[in-house]
Amino acid sequence: MLKIKEVYMNFQERQKKFQKIGEFKDYTPPAKIELVTRVPIPVQEEKNNAPLEMQQCGNYSVARMTSRGEMRFQPLAPLSEYIQNGGTYHLGGAYYETAYGYAVALKDGLHEFTNFKGKILAKEVEMTASGERSEYYVINLNTAEGKNYTVRVSVNQWASLLDIIENTFPFCQVYGDEINNHRERFKRLTGFWLKNPFPTKLVAKFWGWGSKMSNGARLFYHGGRDDCRSDKVLPVALSPENERQMIKAAFENIMAAGPFEVTAPLLLYALASYTDAIFTDAGFPLAHCVMIIGESGFLKSSFAKEIFSPFVPYNQKTFTVRSTEASMNVLHEKAFDDTLVIDDFNLEGSPSEARMKMKNIRGLIRGYSDKTPRAKYGGADNVKQYALRGGCVFTAETTMSGQLKSGELRYFKVFLHSPLNKIAIAALHDNPNLVPIFYGAYIRFLEQSYSLLINYVRAEFPKRRSCLNIPEPRMKDAAIHLTLTAEILKNLLIKASIFENDSVKIWYQKVCELLCQMAMQQSLDAQIGEPYLRYLAEVWNLIGTGKLQIAPNLPSYVNSISNYIGYRENDLLIIKKDELYKAVIDAFFARNESLPIGIDEVSKKLKSAGLTKCDRDSCLLKASSKIQGRPRMLALIISECVKKLDGGQKL
Repeated sequence: MLKIKEVYMNFQERQKKFQKIGEFKDYTPPAKIELVTRVPIPVQEEKNNAPLEMQQCGNYSVARMTSRGEMRFQPLAPLSEYIQNGGTYHLGGAYYETAYGYAVALKDGLHEFTNFKGKILAKEVEMTASGERSEYYVINLNTAEGKNYTVRVSVNQWASLLDIIENTFPFCQVYGDEINNHRERFKRLTGFWLKNPFPTKLVAKFWGWGSKMSNGARLFYHGGRDDCRSDKVLPVALSPENERQMIKAAFENIMAAGPFEVTAPLLLYALASYTDAIFTDAGFPLAHCVMIIGESGFLKSSFAKEIFSPFVPYNQKTFTVRSTEASMNVLHEKAFDDTLVIDDFNLEGSPSEARMKMKNIRGLIRGYSDKTPRAKYGGADNVKQYALRGGCVFTAETTMSGQLKSGELRYFKVFLHSPLNKIAIAALHDNPNLVPIFYGAYIRFLEQSYSLLINYVRAEFPKRRSCLNIPEPRMKDAAIHLTLTAEILKNLLIKASIFENDSVKIWYQKVCELLCQMAMQQSLDAQIGEPYLRYLAEVWNLIGTGKLQIAPNLPSYVNSISNYIGYRENDLLIIKKDELYKAVIDAFFARNESLPIGIDEVSKKLKSAGLTKCDRDSCLLKASSKIQGRPRMLALIISECVKKLDGGQKL
């Protein structure tokens, strides 16, 4: 048993400690004790009827020592009289906020629960480019030691807030070992945070044009805005004179990097990628890609890195067609309202690898031309459609031969016949602010005139369709998209006093003539060479050069069937279908080309063109009974094939 003097001295030391925790305000006389110690002191019945009252503190509490040697503090007045509008107030239920954290009222008194306080600053609604939304609470935490933290918690993770705080902020403490069921108590406590008013803020998680506003306009979101979390940032607008000089230098170096027929369409396509939202809102989305074709060493990749996607790090400007389908979906989101660059497309590798590359390329071309990227399926109620807006550029050493006609018309070809200007490209590379400032000014110009530009495109696009004499509609639209982009750029250059009006107008006229010529030529090229005809021509070529051996008659073929791929019978050329198809595809592959037509499809095409003799309900002819197994073979009608090939090689 402690002596009374020792107990009194211990009590004074504890009293000083409690004074540091917090004091009541507006009391007369002031209470010196607000909370019990963090170690709970339960109310217990004194044994042997021998309680020891030691000292009364003011008019409000008494320190008592039980027969077990435990000290407790018993209010002499109701607890509510302690809760005033000063450093401590009642939140609701058993929960109180003190000057240093939160407390919980238990049977034996008010217990310190946390050493920090929290407040919801805002509810953020994050929106992706595809329109998906995620909600977060932004919470401020401040500790008794004066430390401040900010934590973002998903609405779906609200129930796990205590774990997040404990794992992330070790200075924020919840005294769970001292209060029973502390996790449930903490959930109830944070429920009071939700009752306090806080703003809701819409935050874009993507780069590019946001949702349409009531006046038809859109805002361009980028990482420089406080309501956008994109890593890509538009440069801050410069003074008019400085911006004029930077735009002029960027424009001149881009145009000087190569021939006019190369640099003009590539620059305009880069700008058209940012204009695609306006085209889409007007009802005429950008519906073509661009392929830059030139030999290795012509600096096509270097130039592409300077003029496309200038707002991303240099090592992230281009990607490869060897990327997986999943990574392609990620790239779609990264290139939203920008340009996706697939660098150095080629058909190296095995035939199966080449076919996979071609499949990916065609998927990208059709995706960007139709604005239909692959969706990610996660169940009937969770199908994520990747947003796709902007442009797509490929660099390659050769054309994509063997495309279907509909595929050939989905991309604009820009040919390099000589190396580009290394000095002009180096000037762009050495001053990496030139192109971003140029494109940033263009984007801001679009943003300022968004509604007006929609109305202009909506009215002008049909007019140009009716005026242009380009046979293929897709190529015609490609020319219109780029000429309209050129007109917008012309207006920016005039408004910013970059060049004299007359010189800009001459440049614009020259661009329109060039683009129409390119679209016309590519329209004509696309009408030549259907895949099944190119297949047939290659068959004649392989036979004529002796790479495929044809027996002169059926007996010769039967006697030495392993040496021949087929035989001739009157006006028919009867060939093993599978071996023929493999030989043709291998021949294309050896020339770094491809043929986008399957083995069954080519048989159907030849039949529908009247070039084969077939059994009923089949595209093939059953072989002679003299051939073991009587397989079905491809029976080409020689006279009709030669006529179709327009004077092709005779057999």
